[in-house]
Amino acid sequence: MAVLVKPKGKKAITIDGLPDFKPAQSYIRLRFVCHVDGKTIEIQFDVFSSKEQFVEGKMVPMMFEVEGKPQAIPAIQDICAAGEVQGVDSAHRITKDFFEKLGYEAIIDLV
Repeated sequence: MAVLVKPKGKKAITIDGLPDFKPAQSYIRLRFVCHVDGKTIEIQFDVFSSKEQFVEGKMVPMMFEVEGKPQAIPAIQDICAAGEVQGVDSAHRITKDFFEKLGYEAIIDLV
């Protein structure tokens, strides 16, 4: 259960401390909390450079471009769409939408 994020156009992914190294992807595992209001989800990210690195437990401090500046994105909070149920599917959709709005390609990986 993750979202694979890839650079798109001029958007880059970098590793904190290695600004000249541009990984081809980032594999983001999700931890989320569904609030009691029935619609708000808080999502935290564990970021890896690939699915293989996740399996090996090698987390990497990745940076994503936000308003032209690289920064870490440790968590987001959003509201489920009308009629959408809080849970795994909505947390992944919200995360995918978030990274796509930043200009990245995002693919949900539920395996």
